[in-house]
Amino acid sequence: MSINPCPEPVKECPDVEFCIPFGGHVSFIDGCIEYSEGTPPPDGVYDQIVIADGCIISAKKALSDRAPQTVCANTPAPCYNSDAPEPSPVPGNLYTLDSTGKPLVLVYIQGGTGTTVTGMGTSASPYIINAAGGKSSIYLQSTNSSITVAGDGSQTNPFKLTHVKTLPQAETYEGFSFDDRGHLTSYTQPIGTQSVKGILAGYHTKVSQIPEGSGIFQIALDNPYEGQEITAT
Repeated sequence: MSINPCPEPVKECPDVEFCIPFGGHVSFIDGCIEYSEGTPPPDGVYDQIVIADGCIISAKKALSDRAPQTVCANTPAPCYNSDAPEPSPVPGNLYTLDSTGKPLVLVYIQGGTGTTVTGMGTSASPYIINAAGGKSSIYLQSTNSSITVAGDGSQTNPFKLTHVKTLPQAETYEGFSFDDRGHLTSYTQPIGTQSVKGILAGYHTKVSQIPEGSGIFQIALDNPYEGQEITAT
C-alpha cells in the first residue's frame, strides 16, 4: 500500500507594486493584478532620460541634434525653439523660456518704502535686503534735579534714568526705614513705645475733644465751683 505525501501548503504571495517606463504602473494586491499603461514617446533614438522617484518618466533628444526649425525673419536672436523642455506646473517653479526658447530662471524682488534689494540671487551674488536704518528721534528731559538722564538711546549706549541719592546711606528713624534716595520702604513699631490711651483731668482742670470724636484733646482750667473764691498768693 502506498501512502501519498502531504500536499504542499499554499504559499501566500506578498503585495507588490512597481512602476514601468513613461508613467506606467503595475500592482499585485490581494491576488489581483492591475496595470496602468504609460505614455511612451515616438520611436527613435534619445539621449536624455528623465527619472523621478526611481522611474523613467520621459526621454528627450539633445537640442543640438534636432532638425532646424522653420526659418524666421532676420533677427539678432535665434528663432523660438518650441521643442525646449516645458516648465513644470509645480507651484513656485521659477523656470521658464525666454524669447529664443532657451531655459530661463528669474526672480523679481522689489523693495518697499525704506527697503533696498541688491544681488543676482546666485551663490556669488545673493539677494541682500536692507531696511533703511533711520530711527525715530526720542528726546528725554528730567523735570527735576532728583532724576538724571544719560545715554543716546542706541543699543550700545541706551537711555539710563537715575534717581539722585538724597541721603548718605539708608537710615531708620523711629521705626521708619528710608533708602538712600529718601523713599520710605517700611515701618516697624519701636519696642517699648506705646500710643496715648487717654487723658484724665486733674485738680481744677478739664479735658475735652474739640470737636467731639476728632481725637484732638484740649486741657484747660476748670471753672471754679460756685461760691469758691480763688485768691492769688
